[in-house]
Amino acid sequence: MADQPVENLFHDFLVGNSAQFGANVEIHPSAYETRSLDNGIVIGDADTSMSPDGNQDSMTEYDGLLAIEIYGRVRGSDKSLRSEARRKVFEIKTALLQLLEKYPTLDGRVCRVRVLRQVRFFDDTKADKYAIERVPVVINPFDYQGE
Repeated sequence: MADQPVENLFHDFLVGNSAQFGANVEIHPSAYETRSLDNGIVIGDADTSMSPDGNQDSMTEYDGLLAIEIYGRVRGSDKSLRSEARRKVFEIKTALLQLLEKYPTLDGRVCRVRVLRQVRFFDDTKADKYAIERVPVVINPFDYQGE
């Protein structure tokens, strides 16, 4: 179905729909990009299987487990600011899930996306503190193969 990794397909979809997340939300293709804004979405590494897709000599990734991380930087040392960062991350996650509900095939890029259970936490990265929401998704669940 696709001639590129599922991470690229997911990133391209988010970039094409970036207006859904509001202003000042950056979208990174990997965890190795510099975070220049306080809020963003990071496309994590993928764990996939590859199988013939029914077309002659064509292969597709299935059961692609992909971890999407949404972050919100906590500015300042006041611990009450954590709540604001977590609220912003929650807003971005809500917009992401609404987008996936509206376009479950990433606008024709994949067979289907299934969202799994999400987890929220705080993390320190390079002297910055972040509210994080990890949203695991499965790209092309094998039970949808051929749709």
